[in-house]
Amino acid sequence: MTIANDALVVNLQIGFWAGYKLDKERSKEVTEGAGAAADAARVNKHLIARDTLNPVTKAADAVRRHFYAKTLPWKDNGDRLIPREGFEAFIEKHGALADRFATEVATFIDSTYVSARESARFRMGTMFKAEDYPVPDALRAKFYCRLDLDPVSEAGDFRVTMSDAAASVLMEATERQLNARIAKATGEVWRRLADTLGHFADRMRGDAIFRENTLTNLIEMAETLPGLNITNDARISALCSEIKQRFNNLDAKDLRTKPIIRAAVSSEAQEILDRLHGFNNLGESS
Repeated sequence: MTIANDALVVNLQIGFWAGYKLDKERSKEVTEGAGAAADAARVNKHLIARDTLNPVTKAADAVRRHFYAKTLPWKDNGDRLIPREGFEAFIEKHGALADRFATEVATFIDSTYVSARESARFRMGTMFKAEDYPVPDALRAKFYCRLDLDPVSEAGDFRVTMSDAAASVLMEATERQLNARIAKATGEVWRRLADTLGHFADRMRGDAIFRENTLTNLIEMAETLPGLNITNDARISALCSEIKQRFNNLDAKDLRTKPIIRAAVSSEAQEILDRLHGFNNLGESS
């Protein structure tokens, strides 16, 4: 896979009104009453009941979980990497989740917020201040869900007049950064593989508590990671294929009630995990 041709850089930004505000007067009362320095304590007012924003919070969390599950780390500024071949499915699901977020925001602002603000007159007591509460239009601007898309930059993508020597230094630095980002992204694939398989193997041992999503998470991981295999590492593809082949048809009930099956599955999972940990130079294509 050629990174510049076969992957995109994506960046997710979600704006959110947290529903709290610093109360300078109460903060001063607390610190002065305790004989403490002015910066020793801060009193934040929860302007509306804390569970009022739960539907919006859950919708935002769903957008984030999907975004991080389907992308790989790239830059420290929040940029993530996604292969082009998986982008269509990603953007369709992201659109549905973003629409759900927008719906929950609209419901909150147009309905829930008004009643919550009125309730706050009694709930907040003397801490209530009408000016703490944005008008609906101003509040609406605080919520947003944006996805920025950019091509992957490679060495030589810059356009600037400079000497050959300076251009060579810049290209070398850019290439080093690119290689470091590729290694970081690929390392994330290996980490997800090892962590998810390791958790599954651990849950299979003895009579450890086992939940059905331990199995479903493993299968989903094995189905997702090949699409994030940006270096076409054959080991990743082979391991994911083997995990699906060995564990896809397991029944969670059998794993709970039949110790013989569970012991065999535990042994198989550990064998794959040991093999994974035995690889050298993880994160580099074979």
